[in-house]
Amino acid sequence: MVRDALKVMKTTLDKVKGMVEFFHKSTRATEKLKSTQRQMDMPELRLKQDCATRWNSTLYMLKRVLESKDAIISTLALINAHIDALDQEEWEALQETCTVLEPFEQVTVEISSERWTKPDFRSVLDHITVSSLMSFNCFVSYDSVTSSPTSAVTE
Repeated sequence: MVRDALKVMKTTLDKVKGMVEFFHKSTRATEKLKSTQRQMDMPELRLKQDCATRWNSTLYMLKRVLESKDAIISTLALINAHIDALDQEEWEALQETCTVLEPFEQVTVEISSERWTKPDFRSVLDHITVSSLMSFNCFVSYDSVTSSPTSAVTE
């Protein structure tokens, strides 16, 4: 479900993956990124790659790239890297994507750590849907849409 939703951002995600792969393949770029992070008084964070079989790895990759945004931009400019850079609109889209995916991540962690019955799972999905939709102000009130927010999304 999440992977399908991320398809609308394929171009931007491909750029992010390209940046991350660039830093993973180039020792020089990685060292320069670490140096830039130190100079900017940022924690020295290694960029995370996503894994095709784990949707949440994409979220972790995006969050790490956002945490290191200024250092990444500076480093890419300093080393004159020939990779597709993100524009301001794409950086904002990444931030919004992380905001929307956070509730799904929280539930994924919860479901992975405990046993859930079908009614419990349905309740959790309803909560995720409401949280995600409310973050984008998609509807005014829960009651005005339907008795089940997941039904509202699928209808």
